Amino acid sequence: MEPTFVLLRAESFDKILTSLSDMKRYGELKIIGKPKVVPEEFSEMLLEKTLKQEAKTKFKANVIATVEGDGGLIIDRLRKIHPPAHMIAITNKNQMYYFVQRSVKDFNTLKGYTKPKVKK
Repeated sequence: MEPTFVLLRAESFDKILTSLSDMKRYGELKIIGKPKVVPEEFSEMLLEKTLKQEAKTKFKANVIATVEGDGGLIIDRLRKIHPPAHMIAITNKNQMYYFVQRSVKDFNTLKGYTKPKVKK
């Protein structure tokens, strides 16, 4: 099963970090590796091609996280949590999926991100 990418957009990286934590804590989603910081232009292009509409709001903090699991399940869980960041799932059914897959290795790792502790 291929992972799903989640684009997170917010006013600050603190809100991104909180949203990543919410994805794990409330959405029970597993983030693979470390999230990557992406340029604003890259984020807006992904948003426009995925949602087929222009970005209404520009955000300074833009991050791509790789999440383990089926795209439909991830989308459903993202809808149920209410994080402080705008989040968009990019599944392998999306025309931009393989472009993101190739590009993500070229971006810098998000500073301040630590994997949540796993309960035993």
